[in-house]
Amino acid sequence: MKTIKTNRPRPLLLRIIDTLIESLSVVIFPFIFASKFKINPLPGYLYVVAFIALIYIYKDVFLPRNPNKYFDMLFVGIFLILSILFSIQSGNLLITALVIMQLLLFISTKLIKDTTPLLTDVIFNFVTPVFLMITLTYSLAKFLSLELIILILLINTFSLTVNYLDFNYKSLFGLTAVLLLAIIMYITQYITLANALSMFATMLFFVLIKYFYQVKINSCWVRILISLLQIF
Repeated sequence: MKTIKTNRPRPLLLRIIDTLIESLSVVIFPFIFASKFKINPLPGYLYVVAFIALIYIYKDVFLPRNPNKYFDMLFVGIFLILSILFSIQSGNLLITALVIMQLLLFISTKLIKDTTPLLTDVIFNFVTPVFLMITLTYSLAKFLSLELIILILLINTFSLTVNYLDFNYKSLFGLTAVLLLAIIMYITQYITLANALSMFATMLFFVLIKYFYQVKINSCWVRILISLLQIF
């Protein structure tokens, strides 16, 4: 009699570690940016960090268990309570709205993750990190510039690209396109030479790891390394 294999969720401890790593990959850059330019954090930024942690707790701990609508309502309720507290302290409804939208977007992926896994992955590894990094940066610095938004977009574009690198002509075309994009952004002075070199170095590092060791690289590790290199 054949044994039927099932896709079991990862152990709870590993999922908690995933939550910590993914949350860290999102919060590193905003704090590096704030410290690099000696910006004093504004009141309420810790609530945004809590929002980010809760979003990734939902994604990594609860979403693999396919929670029902009542659990989703409870989770959104907790979010709303934190949102009210944050709004009272900071008076910023825009940040609250953006974070709640990200949670609702995560909840909606339950409806599409089996039919459109590529779209789900783009939401998890590009759309949500971009919005959360922008939201936290704004809550820390109280301002955003076009250059800063482009840098955050590039960090996550490089992270997502490494995720899909398979050493064929399609991947090579995608890799070349991303590198050219970074070069164009440098030439047009939207990013600095240090920004561009940090992305190239990180891309090369993880490409070599994937080629020689044949391991799957999670985009959050790429995001962490590129973010750390923004110190220089």
